[in-house]
Amino acid sequence: IQAIRALLFRETGNSGINETIHTLTRKLMPVVANNSIESFKQLCQTAAVNRSVRQEVIDCMTNHETYFFRDKYPYDFMLTVFFHEMFENKKKKNVKIWSCACSNGQEPYSIAFTFLDYLINKSLNTVHQNSLKIVASDVSKSSVNKAARGVYSRSEVKRGLNLIQLKQHFESQKNDYVVKA
Repeated sequence: IQAIRALLFRETGNSGINETIHTLTRKLMPVVANNSIESFKQLCQTAAVNRSVRQEVIDCMTNHETYFFRDKYPYDFMLTVFFHEMFENKKKKNVKIWSCACSNGQEPYSIAFTFLDYLINKSLNTVHQNSLKIVASDVSKSSVNKAARGVYSRSEVKRGLNLIQLKQHFESQKNDYVVKA
């Protein structure tokens, strides 16, 4: 288990030190089973040389907890101060925001929705939707892939979005909601 913690720390900066051995074992069991690995020692050896197994370890060991408009303050700040400063006072043509540790994408989409609200509220003709570029990254490849798809379950969109935002920014498809292009 210490070798797995060292691998996780080396790859992500997170050691999983607060995880109990039971929790680590429970999280890693699917990786062990999926790759016909017989022990955690073998898992560590395999992950050291096999990139896909290493990514599976990272994906199962990282926290994917997030929701739309988590921590309301940053979005209020963007809406009332940041976008005004960038696009109206400094007359920026392009602004790039990096959403690191984006998890499943709720944060970068919340930034985009806030920007669209800003454009609607200000009725600005000089600022285009393409003026803001959001770069999103995460150590979990499966999280980044989910974010890129922009498909969320009912329970995911209920966390942080009101009904107006849901209708404005998503299309309903069966039991899921897809971010409008």
